[in-house]
Amino acid sequence: MHTKLGRYIYDECKRKDITVKELSEKSYLSEDYINKIKRGSVNAPSIDTLERLAQGFGMSLKCFLEETGMIDSTYAYALDRKQSIDFINQIKPFSQNVGIDLSVLNEEEIIELANYIMNTIKMIYYKYEK
Repeated sequence: MHTKLGRYIYDECKRKDITVKELSEKSYLSEDYINKIKRGSVNAPSIDTLERLAQGFGMSLKCFLEETGMIDSTYAYALDRKQSIDFINQIKPFSQNVGIDLSVLNEEEIIELANYIMNTIKMIYYKYEK
């Protein structure tokens, strides 16, 4: 059974005219592991694996996740200005406990950070969804 990710890897290898062996060499993942992902035998590859696959295809992790449908490719922020600021204010106590000072961020950076966190949550959800 092929997964969406497995199908993407198959299609992208064809589009770029590279073999699984070449992708393996570029991504530092074994051919066997990549083939398992293609077949759907690996349910939830780690973020490290996804990053290596992105590297193997010569793209950023963000682009790879967008193209595979793991995060929204519209790049329209899911959270608007007010939602972003509210979200960041809610996590400020936690961020201060780990030594991160969010007060140094300007409004644009707050919106970007809030949306980045939300996309990361979506990606982790995708990893564990049944």
